[in-house]
Amino acid sequence: MPSALEKTVAEDDNPLDLSMSSIEASPSHPVDSSFVPLFSTSSSSSSDIPDILSAAGTKHWSEKKWIVNESKLMQLFTTCQQCGVLIGEEDKKVTTSGTRIHIKWSCMKGHSGSTFTEIFDWAELLNLQIPKKTTFYSLQSTYLIPVIEYAYRDHHEEMMSNLQLQTVGGGISICGDGRSDSPGFSAKYTTYSFMSNATQEIIMVDLVQVTEATSSPAMETLGFRRGLDRLLQAGVRVDVITTDRSPSIRKLMRETYSDIQHQFDPWHVAKGLKKKLTAAANNKKNIDLQPWLKAITNHLWWSCQSCGGDAEELKRRWKSVLHHICGIHRWEEDGQEKTCYHRDLTEEQQRRKKWLQTDSAAFQTLSDHVLNKNLLKDLNHMTLFQHTGALEVYHSAMLKYTEKRLHFAYSSMKARTLLSVMDNNKNVGRQQATTSDGTPRYNLVFPKQSKRWVARKRYEPTRQTFRKDLVERVLERRMDPTVKFADPHFYIQQPATIPDNIATTPRPDKDQSIAEHVSRFKT
Repeated sequence: MPSALEKTVAEDDNPLDLSMSSIEASPSHPVDSSFVPLFSTSSSSSSDIPDILSAAGTKHWSEKKWIVNESKLMQLFTTCQQCGVLIGEEDKKVTTSGTRIHIKWSCMKGHSGSTFTEIFDWAELLNLQIPKKTTFYSLQSTYLIPVIEYAYRDHHEEMMSNLQLQTVGGGISICGDGRSDSPGFSAKYTTYSFMSNATQEIIMVDLVQVTEATSSPAMETLGFRRGLDRLLQAGVRVDVITTDRSPSIRKLMRETYSDIQHQFDPWHVAKGLKKKLTAAANNKKNIDLQPWLKAITNHLWWSCQSCGGDAEELKRRWKSVLHHICGIHRWEEDGQEKTCYHRDLTEEQQRRKKWLQTDSAAFQTLSDHVLNKNLLKDLNHMTLFQHTGALEVYHSAMLKYTEKRLHFAYSSMKARTLLSVMDNNKNVGRQQATTSDGTPRYNLVFPKQSKRWVARKRYEPTRQTFRKDLVERVLERRMDPTVKFADPHFYIQQPATIPDNIATTPRPDKDQSIAEHVSRFKT
């Protein structure tokens, strides 16, 4: 489906029709039977008018007409009729000509990358003739996928050359994360992506099919290893890599890539800690913990951010929460006096805070979590305050091209992934959007976790010029006489490790399977 939707409101439109389809203006030629002149011409007589009205129908002439305020009319264009997202004023373009008003808007979500099934359903509804399924996929395999593959290779080679020059004097810091094509443990594909922390560009991506690994969860580790190996083999020096706390990746980093510093994303650690503390606070004896949950996780973030890369200082700052939460802001530790880093509290603030008692069950529960050996061990990998937030944003943007719960062949899945990489890399560094008077723009969102309204920056629209270049290259390939349509020799060949079918046994004879089919239901 196109990303820009249009609606034209003309004088002869049905005012009760709220459909989103465009209405073409009738050509002003008397031969056209749908043309109804608004005044007499020298070439027409009064006897011609009944014939014209009969041909065009009198429905619109006999309908009731209404005069509507522009503000009421524009209420029809506040949200996208396809996905429901709000449409900003800057996303609309209104032009008028006499009594005709033309409103064009663009939805922020794009709606591109539709599968054949979606296009076919839409075309069937309009009785629109489109190529058949086999032709659709032959066009895709012959022209679209190869062009995307070659364009990405050019983009990737240029990016690797720049990275090699950047790492001459020292290594780079990157982050990595995996993304499966379906929730749960039944994914067919996992895409592992590596992003440069300095530029937020996706510098390496590896697509893993489940047949290449022992199980769906094992695909993430395989994608991590293959992607990192390819990056190192390309001559890119990596000093720091940030991931989640996957046990298999931790083991791989410890045994195979011990010369690379491994950092954990504080967001994943804080999320796990808050989940445990929330479960504990729901217990009646620990109910006093509930007002402190957000402050405790914020303290973990602050400890990582302010430790200066010192693991021992990070642990000391993290443990200080056990003093502060009891209203103790000065204490002795290792023969030295320590203090909280916040400003001194007033007597009123000190009195109103619901401090915990050191002998309470809630404090003991908190102490067990704060001093947990595994957590303190993880803090050693959080000293640089590196996180994968930008990579999570990229994975969210991938849904535009690789929607979950939809099946794609390997070649199509790879091409869609490469498209998402180029889309991300061509749009890094976007500035915050502003109004006409220069005021920064924000969106209000209501996250399910925090259950409170939050203001988030709204950025400038993405630039999609790279897609225009791809279209030009597709047309050039189509005009190339040496490229034969629907010839597998001109397709992008998938790796030898990818079988034609993910089933563990060969495909049986269809007639035999039908003959052996036994239903438990009577027919």
